Amino acid sequence: MKYDNPIDVDVRQKFLKYRSVNKLEGMLGHLNTVGFDATAAGFAIGKASRPKTDRELLTEAGRSLQDAGALSYERYPVPGGYFLLRARAACGTMWPWAGDHDFRNVAWWIGRGEHYRVMAYGSRSNLLDGTKEVAEADKGTWWPSDAGSYIDLLRAVSHDVDLDQRDGRAPSSDITLVGRSERFAGLESYCFNFGVERGSPYVATGVYEILMRVDGIDSSSAGLPVVYGSPLWVAQVMDPVAGVYALGDSEVPGLTPVANWDGDSWAYPRWLDSRGPGGHPSGQLPQPPETPTDAPSVSSILTLGLPDRPPGDIVSAAESEAPFAKRRWLGKLFSRWA
Repeated sequence: MKYDNPIDVDVRQKFLKYRSVNKLEGMLGHLNTVGFDATAAGFAIGKASRPKTDRELLTEAGRSLQDAGALSYERYPVPGGYFLLRARAACGTMWPWAGDHDFRNVAWWIGRGEHYRVMAYGSRSNLLDGTKEVAEADKGTWWPSDAGSYIDLLRAVSHDVDLDQRDGRAPSSDITLVGRSERFAGLESYCFNFGVERGSPYVATGVYEILMRVDGIDSSSAGLPVVYGSPLWVAQVMDPVAGVYALGDSEVPGLTPVANWDGDSWAYPRWLDSRGPGGHPSGQLPQPPETPTDAPSVSSILTLGLPDRPPGDIVSAAESEAPFAKRRWLGKLFSRWA
């Protein structure tokens, strides 16, 4: 079994979708405070060698964070540090249609990795590859009627994004203070749920690698904890990674054929039952799906990572959460962008 999908900080050949040059420049002072010599790594302005590209500087910044012990991976984010994870996510805007609140300057990356839900916020001007063109739409990607009690948290995020875009500084204290009472997990369920998905995304649902500054971790709700902060860069993953994949359609309504892909081979082909336990009488159950022979397309992934235990021949959407630390089923949330 090949369950090994390492993430590399080298972005020179990655499919970048987002990058923050201002945050990169602001990081230089942070790296110096943790004992890193920015000049020695080639960040000095006016150096005789040719100017380095953004991709080269982003790569060096990632390696320097590694060397300084300020970068964590996948499982262990540290508030105030940087975190590199892979997530199935989408990027878009969110603002309520009632009132005069306008947060369209913020680009939100919303998704789920193997161990965390992720809520990353940055400036829409940092989006690449023409994704900024939809930013002036008359409705947000997520467009709730109001922001409820989360309006102060949204204001703090918008203010932080504006500050970050000017000089790449650390997060405003408002995010830390407000985030303690108005939880990000609650914000996700209230303002980013399937029912308020009314506009177009900046970047469609896919698998992305995200290197982000960690402003905090919210474990206040059931399911995966939320890690929130602001991204330095986001890159799209084009090759299939370990996870559970949809195999196609079924003739039986409510059943989806799925299987595990470990990066090298398939295992446990089975049916995912969206109707829940007892949704299909035994006489209606088809034979277990056939094991594929080819590698999957990353676009058909449903959840990242592999279950902790072998599943049965047929599992309900609710039951499928258990092997994934009670993670939520993603199909409804992102099906329109897949």
